[in-house]
Amino acid sequence: MIKIAGLLIAVVGVGIVAYGLYLNAKHPPEVRGMDTITVEDPKTRQVVTFRTRTLDAVGGFRREVELPNGTWIECKAGDCQQTLRAKHFELFETLRERGN
Repeated sequence: MIKIAGLLIAVVGVGIVAYGLYLNAKHPPEVRGMDTITVEDPKTRQVVTFRTRTLDAVGGFRREVELPNGTWIECKAGDCQQTLRAKHFELFETLRERGN
């Protein structure tokens, strides 16, 4: 009986993941707008410009910012400047504070 329950849970989990992948493939996020933001590098005090975009995805809109290597990351709570500070400029300081 426990084996059947475990198998049932696994099948339902795979089904949920497959449905999510299907929705994403059928309705990929659409870029609704592009913009730029400027952020001051805390170490060099230089002003750096980054591209941002607004996506219309399943479940609503979301904002992303492009890192210098071309990777787009989601802005936490819509605040791209804070996301850049935490994920780009202060990455190693943030990791050290978390103990990683």
